[in-house]
Amino acid sequence: MRKIMLICTALIAWAGSAKAIDYVPESGFTNEAHVGMSISSFRGFPCDPKVGMSFGWKGEYMLPGAMGTFVNFGLDVTQKGAKFQTPAGDIKQNAFYFSLPIHAGYRYNILEDLGIFADFGPYFAAGFASNNHWFGKDEYDARRFDIGLGFRVGTEYNDHISLTFGFDWGMADFYRPEHFTRNTFSSTICLGYRF
Repeated sequence: MRKIMLICTALIAWAGSAKAIDYVPESGFTNEAHVGMSISSFRGFPCDPKVGMSFGWKGEYMLPGAMGTFVNFGLDVTQKGAKFQTPAGDIKQNAFYFSLPIHAGYRYNILEDLGIFADFGPYFAAGFASNNHWFGKDEYDARRFDIGLGFRVGTEYNDHISLTFGFDWGMADFYRPEHFTRNTFSSTICLGYRF
């Protein structure tokens, strides 16, 4: 994670130090709808990744006079889970979360109709559905709430169509027993449309 943060910081510093930006993103507020897939697992637990879905809405404010710097927030529905191997066979765990990311980032337009962007910030999530009674009240059930850090990088065409790669690292223990340390991790690939 440290390497990703260093790369992101270096890219933002390089873009911000450019003496001339030919195509500056227009300031103001925009909305974006996106849909895609997630690949998730649990850190600190012997399990295999699981593919799920991810979709949602994002509001973004391009700061005036900041040459591509923006802040955004959104509401996502993300499927997280993993595959566990047990003596009785494989178990697939599915959990659905409402997620609220709050990020800051930078967009640089390479051409008039083509830009690249990256953003970083916290997210807050609440689980609302699962199989196998994952969010129950028993001692070995999972906690319903999660908090973590997210990183997004992507490209946008014609100020409307975007392709985004995202990574979320859960920071809170989702498992109730205190002697276990388990965190969520998920990556997403989403196609978006800004309007």
